[in-house]
Amino acid sequence: MRIVFIIMLFGLMVLPLNARQLVISYVEHPGSVSLQPLIVQSYADIGYEVRYVSMPLTRRLLALERGTIDADLIARSNAAQAYKNILRVGPSLGALRLELVCPLHLPCDQSVLESREKKVFFDRGTASIMKLLIDVNLPYKHSFIESPRILNALFNRHRITYFVHLVFADNHQFALTRPHQTYVIGEHDMFHYVHRRHAGLINELSVALTRNSGLKHSRPETPQVR
Repeated sequence: MRIVFIIMLFGLMVLPLNARQLVISYVEHPGSVSLQPLIVQSYADIGYEVRYVSMPLTRRLLALERGTIDADLIARSNAAQAYKNILRVGPSLGALRLELVCPLHLPCDQSVLESREKKVFFDRGTASIMKLLIDVNLPYKHSFIESPRILNALFNRHRITYFVHLVFADNHQFALTRPHQTYVIGEHDMFHYVHRRHAGLINELSVALTRNSGLKHSRPETPQVR
């Protein structure tokens, strides 16, 4: 009975407060949080309010597939291939790129990630994205720091040598003041997704996203209804 109650409580937590409000999942990370105003404005343009709920990276698409939520803030371009009830909304919101950051005078390539001597630092959110979205294994020798901001500060102060960060749509989260170089580990175009029951919103929403993000988009993406 206790398990049933918890499941029911979770369901109530993500229900919209009214018929014109949609519940959208997101992952706690500076890169995803920066997109929230764009999504809010685009839904407002077509007459909907947005309520965000934070979810673990591995659970939010399952929740969308089951219809527990209405949309997911941003996911990889091929996410719909693994689920039958989620639909991609065009255009791409940008490329999510994973970069290895290195001092200017040291090697900065795949050999660092495979080295048994060089330690590479991550925050846990970036590490999860590296494994689940970019499909790249963590370096042989790695360690975790609490947040991207702390990682950035430690590198600037010469406290760590190598770390990995996320760059979304060529926008860096924090300023790197130490001379450095980068190596691209992998990247993926990212899109907004909605549940199949909202297929009728996709064309309007695509146009709104295009207008608000300043992207050139000649034709709204048509939902592929199976």
